[in-house]
Amino acid sequence: MFADPAQAETMDSYHDLSGRISLNVEKWDATFAVFGSNLTNEKVLLPGQDLNTLGFRAVIPQPKRTLGVSVSKRFGG
Repeated sequence: MFADPAQAETMDSYHDLSGRISLNVEKWDATFAVFGSNLTNEKVLLPGQDLNTLGFRAVIPQPKRTLGVSVSKRFGG
């Protein structure tokens, strides 16, 4: 995405609520987890590549809300 350089120079404050909860099951040598990032689904343009000499600046949109699960299994001693 591209933005007006004057607008891309300043950025309002924002909150990024993310978290992870995991459970270690020693009997199975495994860890189970649920996680999420940008849980409030806040839309923010993060500063990116400065191309002011060309009259614009590239910005990066913050990724949308992300939720997931993970399982880790340990093998061997």
